[in-house]
Amino acid sequence: MAASPSITLCADIIPNVLEHLSPGPKPSAKDFPAVIAERKIRRHTLAMSARLCRAFKVPALNLLWRVLDDVVPLLSVIPSYSVKDGSFNEAITDVQWGRFQEYAGRVRELNARCNEYDQYQEQDITWMVLMQRSQGLPLFPRLERLAVDVTRGPLLMLLGPALTHLDVSLSTGSHSPRNNLNLIADLVRPYLPHLKGLSWYEYDVARSQAPGKIDVSALSNLHEVQIRHKVSATRSMLVSFMAFPQLRKLDLDFRFTPEDRAAVAEAKLEPGFFDLKELHLCASFDDPPCLELLSLTHQGHFHRVGRATIVQGLHIAYPKIPRQIRRLHLRIFDHDSYYDDGVTDLPEFAMLLTLRDVREVTLSVNLTTQFTNDNLLALCGAWPALTRFEFAFCREEGSERRPNIRRHASLPTFTTLVAFARAHPHLERLALPCLNVEQVPDITSPDLLDIPRHGLRLLRLSSLAPGTRVVLLALALDRMFPELELGYASMAQGARSSESIYDADVLMMLLLTLQVARRSKVNDVEHGEGLPHTHMQPETSSAIV
Repeated sequence: MAASPSITLCADIIPNVLEHLSPGPKPSAKDFPAVIAERKIRRHTLAMSARLCRAFKVPALNLLWRVLDDVVPLLSVIPSYSVKDGSFNEAITDVQWGRFQEYAGRVRELNARCNEYDQYQEQDITWMVLMQRSQGLPLFPRLERLAVDVTRGPLLMLLGPALTHLDVSLSTGSHSPRNNLNLIADLVRPYLPHLKGLSWYEYDVARSQAPGKIDVSALSNLHEVQIRHKVSATRSMLVSFMAFPQLRKLDLDFRFTPEDRAAVAEAKLEPGFFDLKELHLCASFDDPPCLELLSLTHQGHFHRVGRATIVQGLHIAYPKIPRQIRRLHLRIFDHDSYYDDGVTDLPEFAMLLTLRDVREVTLSVNLTTQFTNDNLLALCGAWPALTRFEFAFCREEGSERRPNIRRHASLPTFTTLVAFARAHPHLERLALPCLNVEQVPDITSPDLLDIPRHGLRLLRLSSLAPGTRVVLLALALDRMFPELELGYASMAQGARSSESIYDADVLMMLLLTLQVARRSKVNDVEHGEGLPHTHMQPETSSAIV
């Protein structure tokens, strides 16, 4: 009997298949837990695939090491490197160096910023050893994106010609003398003419603003510009940015002097920003161009000037938002948020309802306010193509806090949530601070079966109102949103032994339990099995592992 032909995969096909497991860049800490968990699952799956067989090893490792969240895992490839000492304890052998180069050659994107919580950092001798070993050749020959700060500045001497995006953070302090900053600026200059994206942060703790080391407005080759420290804008700077032929993203925290503001207002500027797609401004509200994404930050010491100025400022900005905008991110940050002035009313959304093409809307605030049932109800007739709506309370950049809810009767009701979901059939991500659960159907009510089903993938409630019947709410939400990604909920725990799990986390764990039970029942029917078959990963990830 002839042996059945072996099934082989072409070397060109395997990388394309594994590409669907690419973890991608590291998500922010405030992203949905399901998104963060998904990336961990993808990385774990790639590591297992690399061990599975020789055909999978190289393409799987290429994807696994494509994006590095820290330089330490790469240094640890060399056995003699001590994370605690921040240096090599023994000489690097040729075999070890060859293995290190094999992994370093896979890195396309590297975040080399030091975390403020890191206990150990590399010593200068570490970079000297690597420079001596590399013998003038690039340590990362295929690196395209690098984020680096002053503590790891020597990395800039080990880069290659493939670099296209650079994110540099410079700050002076007790461990960062100014001559180090000048040296890093000099190291960066050779790469500037070849970059497509540049993010620059320069801050002097001894002064309110540091002098610029790099004239970004002269780099017309850039496609993306992000200046994350306050800069004094001038008419010439604005004209330069407008003339960038391929500028697609601009992120500025700028201030006009009265003289420059008057000069810009009186000048007749030539048309510009023809390719601009994303604009992030932290400044006074001026007319933005036609954009795909607009991110507006309204910040100040509102306790001193009156929090009514928040509403006034946004009402000035609303009419100037382009009608065809698709992604709108609003952030209200009060530097005096620790003053408890009661509940601050949100500005009216009426002017935003005319933005018919909106796909994403996010609103982040760090003061005590209220997102009411009337607010959500008013949005039911707007934005028919909406895929993402998030309202979050944030104390600091990137950190979410639990909302201080004071008027529970005015919270969005479950009935309004159903109407909002029905009015937005493409909605995938939804975040609300809290719900008024008085209208949640009882477990014996036929209304529970009449709840329409929706394909929402990510749901977040920051808090639950006092007296919430969590089981009934979980049953209703599971009925309405059967496709939620909830695998991360199995890992919920208190941050410290003295802390309890948040009530909203309890809700997510109940939703996970209901989802597992429902899917196990379907599996039993399909496979004719009597024992439950449990999936603890999110639905989109169950096919990955």
